[in-house]
Amino acid sequence: MARISLACAILVLLTRSVGASDADASQAKATLEELSFISGCWAGDWKGGLTEEQWSRASGDSMMCVFKYVKGGQAVFYEMLLIEQTKSGPVMRLKHFNPGLIGWEEKDQAYSYPLIELGRMKPSSSGQISLRV
Repeated sequence: MARISLACAILVLLTRSVGASDADASQAKATLEELSFISGCWAGDWKGGLTEEQWSRASGDSMMCVFKYVKGGQAVFYEMLLIEQTKSGPVMRLKHFNPGLIGWEEKDQAYSYPLIELGRMKPSSSGQISLRV
């Protein structure tokens, strides 16, 4: 298992949250195959606990991931993530769960993070971070 921080594993990858206007950033034209490097098992240290996530390979029009955060020997929360290929590019969708699979978000809502840019990592003037490979 590779060791990586949560920020590098996911949130750096797809960086525009719901509510940001289209004027803030344009969505990158990319394919799921270009994101295949994230497939596999990842683990890291975050806020005094351990993170673990498992990404599937791209198939059909999506990739999926399960995430777990453990602190003090107890699961604190889980996440279910999808990267879906849309007409305008890949979009990561995210939902959170407490132990017992009790959802944080409403059942018909998820956070959405369209891919902004693909290349090496760099901060932007707007405070967003993009992953550049």
